[in-house]
Amino acid sequence: MSGTLLRVALGAALFAGLTGCGEKVPLKATNSSFEITYSGDLVVGSPIQFQSSTPEKRDVLWIFSDGTTSTEKLPQHTYYKVSHIGAQQVEDTVTLIVDNDIYHPNQKTFMLQPPVRHVVNNYPWKGGKFKMYGTCCPGLTDHVLNDTTFAITRVDSNTIKVWGTELPYLADSNYFSNNRVAGRYNAVWVRYTRDTLYFKETSGDKDGWAEVTYFHKF
Repeated sequence: MSGTLLRVALGAALFAGLTGCGEKVPLKATNSSFEITYSGDLVVGSPIQFQSSTPEKRDVLWIFSDGTTSTEKLPQHTYYKVSHIGAQQVEDTVTLIVDNDIYHPNQKTFMLQPPVRHVVNNYPWKGGKFKMYGTCCPGLTDHVLNDTTFAITRVDSNTIKVWGTELPYLADSNYFSNNRVAGRYNAVWVRYTRDTLYFKETSGDKDGWAEVTYFHKF
């Protein structure tokens, strides 16, 4: 038998040995050799810069645990949503797939802190409104508030202080918010969304109360 015929016969025998039984053996997903690194504050609401050791000409797909994706080589991503209330820190992940090789993904897990550091500053605030409810204070009337500046300071990793009131940071599905409520009066809120801080204070009693609102756009 010639060399060519021998190679053909061996190839046919090998193929038959691999496929003759007709069974498909599932491939097990294993981590790729490409390393994921990141930089920036690991804080909810703050951008994180991702990098990898993937060669320049390879196709990449980044999958973030909030359901969004990116095909950029060096994506920047900001996490906002968390899954539970009152979290001191939240686990998030990013997955990297190179050249559509779903069987060799690479995943990085990290812990995000509440955005207390992000909101701490001496901000200029746009005046919202002074609004009266009920009959407690007939001498006061609704009016527009002037723009002002006041500070938000950090007490600890989960507490801020604004207008003399300490507020614990809590989380819901859309934003981090502080909430200290007694009925609908004598309460202070600071709410943080993707691009805005909202401040609200109410004072009074069950017969009526005044409400003050301000906001700051980043």
